Amino acid sequence: MTETKTAVSAASAAAAGGKLKKRRKKIQFQGYLWILPALVLLVGFCYIPPIYALIYSFTDWGFVEKISFIGLENYANAFRDTQFWGSFGNVLLFTACGLFFGNVSAIALAEMLYNMRCEKLAAVLRYLFMLICIVPGVVSTLVWERVIFLPESSPILGVANAILHLFGLPGSQWYTGSDTIRLAIILTGFPWMGGTSFLIYLAGLQNIETSIMEAGRLDGLNSWKRIWYIDFPLMKGQLKYFLMTGLIGGLQNYSMQLILQNGHSAMVPGYYIYKLGIEMVYTGDLNIYGCQGYACALGMLMFAIIMILTILNNKFLKTTEEG
Repeated sequence: MTETKTAVSAASAAAAGGKLKKRRKKIQFQGYLWILPALVLLVGFCYIPPIYALIYSFTDWGFVEKISFIGLENYANAFRDTQFWGSFGNVLLFTACGLFFGNVSAIALAEMLYNMRCEKLAAVLRYLFMLICIVPGVVSTLVWERVIFLPESSPILGVANAILHLFGLPGSQWYTGSDTIRLAIILTGFPWMGGTSFLIYLAGLQNIETSIMEAGRLDGLNSWKRIWYIDFPLMKGQLKYFLMTGLIGGLQNYSMQLILQNGHSAMVPGYYIYKLGIEMVYTGDLNIYGCQGYACALGMLMFAIIMILTILNNKFLKTTEEG
Protein backbone atom coordinates (compact mmCIF):
# COMPACT_ATOMS: atom_id res chain seq x y z
CA MET A 1 0.00 0.00 0.00
CA THR A 2 2.82 2.36 0.90
CA GLU A 3 4.65 1.55 -2.34
CA THR A 4 1.49 2.34 -4.35
CA LYS A 5 1.15 5.76 -2.66
CA THR A 6 4.81 6.49 -3.33
CA ALA A 7 4.44 5.60 -7.03
CA VAL A 8 1.31 7.77 -7.35
CA SER A 9 3.01 10.76 -5.70
CA ALA A 10 6.07 10.33 -7.93
CA ALA A 11 3.87 10.22 -11.04
CA SER A 12 1.95 13.33 -9.95
CA ALA A 13 5.24 15.13 -9.23
CA ALA A 14 6.56 14.20 -12.68
CA ALA A 15 3.35 15.44 -14.31
CA ALA A 16 3.54 18.70 -12.36
CA GLY A 17 7.17 19.09 -13.38
CA GLY A 18 6.24 18.55 -17.03
CA LYS A 19 3.53 21.19 -16.84
CA LEU A 20 5.97 23.61 -15.18
CA LYS A 21 8.54 23.10 -17.97
CA LYS A 22 5.89 23.69 -20.64
CA ARG A 23 4.79 26.85 -18.83
CA ARG A 24 8.36 28.09 -18.63
CA LYS A 25 8.89 27.44 -22.34
CA LYS A 26 5.70 29.35 -23.11
CA ILE A 27 6.84 32.29 -20.97
CA GLN A 28 10.26 32.29 -22.69
CA PHE A 29 8.58 32.22 -26.10
CA GLN A 30 6.48 35.24 -25.12
CA GLY A 31 9.66 37.00 -24.00
CA TYR A 32 11.24 36.40 -27.40
CA LEU A 33 8.18 37.92 -29.04
CA TRP A 34 8.55 41.05 -26.90
CA ILE A 35 12.18 41.61 -27.89
CA LEU A 36 11.64 40.68 -31.57
CA PRO A 37 10.75 44.25 -32.75
CA ALA A 38 13.82 45.71 -31.03
CA LEU A 39 15.98 42.90 -32.44
CA VAL A 40 14.70 43.51 -35.98
CA LEU A 41 15.39 47.25 -35.72
CA LEU A 42 18.82 46.59 -34.23
CA VAL A 43 19.81 44.24 -37.03
CA GLY A 44 18.31 46.43 -39.75
CA PHE A 45 19.82 49.75 -38.68
CA CYS A 46 22.90 48.81 -36.63
CA TYR A 47 24.32 45.55 -38.05
CA ILE A 48 23.40 45.47 -41.73
CA PRO A 49 24.98 48.88 -42.60
CA PRO A 50 28.44 47.88 -41.27
CA ILE A 51 28.19 44.58 -43.18
CA TYR A 52 27.42 46.51 -46.38
CA ALA A 53 30.28 48.90 -45.60
CA LEU A 54 32.64 45.92 -45.32
CA ILE A 55 31.44 44.61 -48.70
CA TYR A 56 31.71 48.01 -50.41
CA SER A 57 35.20 48.55 -48.98
CA PHE A 58 36.43 46.05 -51.59
CA THR A 59 34.85 48.01 -54.48
CA ASP A 60 35.35 51.30 -56.32
CA TRP A 61 31.87 52.50 -55.31
CA GLY A 62 31.56 56.16 -56.19
CA PHE A 63 28.01 56.76 -57.49
CA VAL A 64 29.43 57.69 -60.89
CA GLU A 65 30.64 54.57 -62.62
CA LYS A 66 29.50 50.99 -62.30
CA ILE A 67 30.58 49.37 -59.03
CA SER A 68 33.30 46.80 -59.56
CA PHE A 69 35.30 44.59 -57.25
CA ILE A 70 38.90 45.80 -56.76
CA GLY A 71 40.02 43.56 -53.90
CA LEU A 72 42.38 45.10 -51.35
CA GLU A 73 43.25 48.17 -53.43
CA ASN A 74 41.35 50.54 -51.12
CA TYR A 75 43.15 49.14 -48.08
CA ALA A 76 46.51 49.37 -49.82
CA ASN A 77 45.80 53.02 -50.64
CA ALA A 78 44.67 53.60 -47.07
CA PHE A 79 48.01 52.50 -45.63
CA ARG A 80 49.72 55.04 -47.92
CA ASP A 81 47.34 57.86 -47.02
CA THR A 82 49.49 60.20 -44.90
CA GLN A 83 46.63 62.64 -44.27
CA PHE A 84 44.46 59.92 -42.74
CA TRP A 85 47.16 58.57 -40.44
CA GLY A 86 48.40 62.07 -39.61
CA SER A 87 44.92 63.00 -38.38
CA PHE A 88 45.23 60.42 -35.58
CA GLY A 89 47.58 62.77 -33.74
CA ASN A 90 44.79 65.35 -33.44
CA VAL A 91 42.09 62.88 -32.43
CA LEU A 92 44.31 61.28 -29.78
CA LEU A 93 45.08 64.73 -28.36
CA PHE A 94 41.40 65.73 -28.26
CA THR A 95 40.34 62.36 -26.81
CA ALA A 96 43.00 62.38 -24.08
CA CYS A 97 42.16 65.94 -23.05
CA GLY A 98 38.43 65.21 -23.16
CA LEU A 99 38.79 62.11 -21.00
CA PHE A 100 40.99 63.88 -18.45
CA PHE A 101 39.18 67.20 -18.11
CA GLY A 102 35.71 65.71 -18.51
CA ASN A 103 36.13 63.04 -15.84
CA VAL A 104 38.08 65.24 -13.40
CA SER A 105 35.46 68.00 -13.57
CA ALA A 106 32.57 65.54 -13.25
CA ILE A 107 34.15 63.83 -10.23
CA ALA A 108 34.93 67.21 -8.63
CA LEU A 109 31.32 68.35 -9.09
CA ALA A 110 29.99 65.05 -7.72
CA GLU A 111 32.26 65.34 -4.67
CA MET A 112 31.15 68.91 -3.99
CA LEU A 113 27.46 68.01 -4.22
CA TYR A 114 27.97 64.87 -2.14
CA ASN A 115 29.65 66.80 0.68
CA MET A 116 27.17 69.67 0.78
CA ARG A 117 25.37 69.89 4.10
CA CYS A 118 22.27 71.66 2.73
CA GLU A 119 20.38 68.96 0.83
CA LYS A 120 17.87 71.42 -0.70
CA LEU A 121 20.65 73.56 -2.16
CA ALA A 122 22.36 70.42 -3.49
CA ALA A 123 19.10 69.35 -5.19
CA VAL A 124 18.73 72.79 -6.83
CA LEU A 125 22.34 72.68 -8.06
CA ARG A 126 21.83 69.18 -9.48
CA TYR A 127 18.85 70.49 -11.42
CA LEU A 128 20.80 73.50 -12.73
CA PHE A 129 23.75 71.40 -13.86
CA MET A 130 21.38 68.97 -15.54
CA LEU A 131 19.86 71.78 -17.62
CA ILE A 132 23.11 71.97 -19.60
CA CYS A 133 22.47 68.63 -21.32
CA ILE A 134 19.14 69.95 -22.66
CA VAL A 135 20.94 72.57 -24.78
CA PRO A 136 22.05 71.00 -28.10
CA GLY A 137 25.80 70.74 -28.56
CA VAL A 138 25.59 72.62 -31.86
CA VAL A 139 24.11 75.64 -30.10
CA SER A 140 26.80 75.73 -27.41
CA THR A 141 29.54 75.38 -30.04
CA LEU A 142 28.10 78.28 -32.04
CA VAL A 143 28.00 80.42 -28.89
CA TRP A 144 31.66 79.71 -28.29
CA GLU A 145 32.46 80.50 -31.93
CA ARG A 146 30.39 83.70 -32.28
CA VAL A 147 30.76 85.17 -28.75
CA ILE A 148 33.73 83.79 -26.84
CA PHE A 149 36.34 82.82 -29.44
CA LEU A 150 35.91 85.63 -31.94
CA PRO A 151 39.21 86.09 -33.81
CA GLU A 152 41.44 89.09 -33.29
CA SER A 153 40.64 90.28 -36.82
CA SER A 154 36.91 90.53 -36.01
CA PRO A 155 35.43 94.03 -35.63
CA ILE A 156 33.75 92.85 -32.42
CA LEU A 157 35.93 91.91 -29.45
CA GLY A 158 35.35 88.38 -28.22
CA VAL A 159 35.28 87.38 -24.55
CA ALA A 160 38.52 85.35 -24.73
CA ASN A 161 40.50 88.13 -26.38
CA ALA A 162 39.01 90.70 -23.99
CA ILE A 163 40.35 88.68 -21.06
CA LEU A 164 43.78 88.49 -22.71
CA HIS A 165 43.79 92.26 -23.26
CA LEU A 166 43.05 92.83 -19.56
CA PHE A 167 46.38 91.18 -18.74
CA GLY A 168 48.19 93.05 -21.49
CA LEU A 169 48.44 90.01 -23.77
CA PRO A 170 47.78 90.02 -27.50
CA GLY A 171 44.61 88.46 -28.84
CA SER A 172 44.42 85.26 -30.85
CA GLN A 173 42.66 83.96 -33.98
CA TRP A 174 41.35 80.91 -32.05
CA TYR A 175 39.13 78.81 -34.38
CA THR A 176 40.37 80.52 -37.54
CA GLY A 177 44.07 80.15 -36.83
CA SER A 178 45.91 76.97 -37.76
CA ASP A 179 48.13 77.30 -34.67
CA THR A 180 45.35 77.96 -32.16
CA ILE A 181 42.40 75.86 -33.36
CA ARG A 182 43.53 72.80 -31.38
CA LEU A 183 43.72 74.79 -28.15
CA ALA A 184 40.35 76.40 -28.90
CA ILE A 185 38.69 73.01 -29.48
CA ILE A 186 40.12 71.69 -26.20
CA LEU A 187 38.93 74.76 -24.25
CA THR A 188 35.43 74.67 -25.76
CA GLY A 189 32.91 73.74 -23.10
CA PHE A 190 35.00 75.00 -20.15
CA PRO A 191 34.64 74.17 -17.25
CA TRP A 192 33.41 70.85 -18.73
CA MET A 193 30.77 70.33 -16.03
CA GLY A 194 27.13 69.41 -16.32
CA GLY A 195 25.21 66.81 -18.26
CA THR A 196 24.64 63.36 -16.83
CA SER A 197 28.18 62.14 -16.08
CA PHE A 198 28.39 63.83 -12.69
CA LEU A 199 25.07 62.20 -11.70
CA ILE A 200 26.53 58.74 -12.31
CA TYR A 201 29.57 59.58 -10.19
CA LEU A 202 27.31 61.07 -7.53
CA ALA A 203 25.23 57.88 -7.48
CA GLY A 204 28.44 55.90 -7.01
CA LEU A 205 29.40 58.05 -4.04
CA GLN A 206 25.95 57.73 -2.50
CA ASN A 207 26.16 53.91 -2.75
CA ILE A 208 29.27 53.83 -0.56
CA GLU A 209 28.30 52.57 2.87
CA THR A 210 28.39 55.17 5.63
CA SER A 211 30.31 52.74 7.85
CA ILE A 212 33.25 52.89 5.42
CA MET A 213 33.22 56.68 5.47
CA GLU A 214 33.06 56.71 9.27
CA ALA A 215 35.95 54.26 9.48
CA GLY A 216 37.99 56.57 7.25
CA ARG A 217 37.27 59.53 9.53
CA LEU A 218 38.29 57.53 12.58
CA ASP A 219 41.55 56.63 10.86
CA GLY A 220 42.25 60.32 10.37
CA LEU A 221 41.75 60.53 6.60
CA ASN A 222 41.30 64.08 5.34
CA SER A 223 39.17 64.88 2.28
CA TRP A 224 41.94 64.31 -0.27
CA LYS A 225 43.03 60.99 1.23
CA ARG A 226 39.42 59.86 1.53
CA ILE A 227 38.85 60.58 -2.16
CA TRP A 228 42.03 58.73 -3.13
CA TYR A 229 41.76 55.70 -0.83
CA ILE A 230 37.98 55.26 -0.55
CA ASP A 231 36.06 57.06 -3.29
CA PHE A 232 38.23 56.19 -6.30
CA PRO A 233 38.57 52.44 -5.54
CA LEU A 234 34.82 52.13 -4.94
CA MET A 235 33.95 54.03 -8.13
CA LYS A 236 36.03 51.89 -10.49
CA GLY A 237 32.90 50.71 -12.28
CA GLN A 238 31.88 54.26 -13.19
CA LEU A 239 35.45 55.20 -14.13
CA LYS A 240 35.77 52.14 -16.36
CA TYR A 241 32.48 52.93 -18.08
CA PHE A 242 33.39 56.54 -18.86
CA LEU A 243 36.91 55.66 -19.98
CA MET A 244 35.66 53.06 -22.44
CA THR A 245 32.75 55.08 -23.81
CA GLY A 246 34.86 58.25 -23.88
CA LEU A 247 37.61 56.50 -25.82
CA ILE A 248 35.19 55.10 -28.40
CA GLY A 249 33.24 58.34 -28.75
CA GLY A 250 36.33 60.54 -28.82
CA LEU A 251 38.02 58.62 -31.62
CA GLN A 252 34.85 58.75 -33.72
CA ASN A 253 33.89 62.36 -32.97
CA TYR A 254 34.21 65.11 -35.58
CA SER A 255 31.31 67.39 -34.67
CA MET A 256 33.49 70.43 -33.94
CA GLN A 257 35.27 70.22 -37.29
CA LEU A 258 31.94 69.82 -39.09
CA ILE A 259 30.33 72.80 -37.36
CA LEU A 260 33.36 75.07 -37.74
CA GLN A 261 34.05 73.95 -41.33
CA ASN A 262 37.74 74.28 -40.51
CA GLY A 263 38.77 70.66 -40.29
CA HIS A 264 41.91 70.99 -42.40
CA SER A 265 43.86 72.63 -39.57
CA ALA A 266 42.62 70.12 -36.98
CA MET A 267 41.70 67.14 -39.16
CA VAL A 268 40.49 63.97 -37.43
CA PRO A 269 39.80 60.56 -39.03
CA GLY A 270 36.01 60.81 -38.70
CA TYR A 271 35.84 64.15 -40.51
CA TYR A 272 38.24 62.91 -43.19
CA ILE A 273 36.02 59.88 -43.86
CA TYR A 274 32.94 62.13 -43.90
CA LYS A 275 34.49 64.43 -46.49
CA LEU A 276 35.46 61.49 -48.68
CA GLY A 277 32.13 59.71 -48.41
CA ILE A 278 29.72 62.66 -48.48
CA GLU A 279 31.19 65.97 -49.58
CA MET A 280 33.30 64.65 -52.44
CA VAL A 281 30.19 63.22 -54.13
CA TYR A 282 28.33 66.49 -54.25
CA THR A 283 31.32 68.58 -55.29
CA GLY A 284 32.23 66.16 -58.07
CA ASP A 285 35.80 65.82 -56.83
CA LEU A 286 36.24 62.08 -57.33
CA ASN A 287 40.01 62.02 -57.58
CA ILE A 288 40.65 60.07 -54.38
CA TYR A 289 40.42 56.29 -54.76
CA GLY A 290 36.70 56.11 -55.56
CA CYS A 291 35.37 58.00 -52.53
CA GLN A 292 32.54 55.84 -51.12
CA GLY A 293 34.38 52.54 -51.37
CA TYR A 294 37.56 54.12 -50.05
CA ALA A 295 35.64 55.80 -47.22
CA CYS A 296 34.16 52.41 -46.27
CA ALA A 297 37.67 50.93 -46.17
CA LEU A 298 38.85 53.72 -43.86
CA GLY A 299 35.78 53.13 -41.70
CA MET A 300 36.66 49.45 -41.37
CA LEU A 301 40.22 50.37 -40.37
CA MET A 302 38.81 52.77 -37.78
CA PHE A 303 36.58 49.97 -36.46
CA ALA A 304 39.58 47.65 -36.10
CA ILE A 305 41.69 50.30 -34.36
CA ILE A 306 38.94 51.28 -31.91
CA MET A 307 38.19 47.61 -31.20
CA ILE A 308 41.85 46.89 -30.40
CA LEU A 309 42.17 49.97 -28.17
CA THR A 310 38.94 49.08 -26.36
CA ILE A 311 40.14 45.51 -25.67
CA LEU A 312 43.53 46.76 -24.44
CA ASN A 313 41.86 49.39 -22.26
CA ASN A 314 39.49 46.78 -20.82
CA LYS A 315 42.36 44.40 -20.05
CA PHE A 316 44.40 47.18 -18.46
CA LEU A 317 41.53 48.22 -16.19
CA LYS A 318 40.84 44.59 -15.29
CA THR A 319 44.50 44.02 -14.41
CA THR A 320 44.48 47.18 -12.30
CA GLU A 321 41.40 46.01 -10.40
CA GLU A 322 42.92 42.59 -9.73
CA GLY A 323 46.19 44.15 -8.62
